[in-house]
Amino acid sequence: MKYFPERVRGWQAHIERHREHFLWYMIFLRITPFLPNWFINITSPMLNVPLTTFFVGTFVGVAPPSVFYINAGRTINKISSQGEIFTYKTWAILMLTACIALLPVLFKRKLKQRFE
Repeated sequence: MKYFPERVRGWQAHIERHREHFLWYMIFLRITPFLPNWFINITSPMLNVPLTTFFVGTFVGVAPPSVFYINAGRTINKISSQGEIFTYKTWAILMLTACIALLPVLFKRKLKQRFE
């Protein structure tokens, strides 16, 4: 916060606007490789992410990539090329899991629009 106070306040406001959906966003961020986990770990307290959201999002969001890495580790001794680990199927499953994490947000928005 010392170096970019305006930007941090903007991010805090953005998080506050999406507070009701932030668990799903946290799960999405943990599943996808867009932001490194160390960055999420460091910035979450500075951006006032609730501890419960951080904990549950981390717990649920780290499992799918872990399955991906475990699968890669199990097959590493059987492979003849790196392409056998990172198949389109495993990437598709990982991305599908990430997209499923955002479905509750989309459904809630649609329902909110329908009833307003």
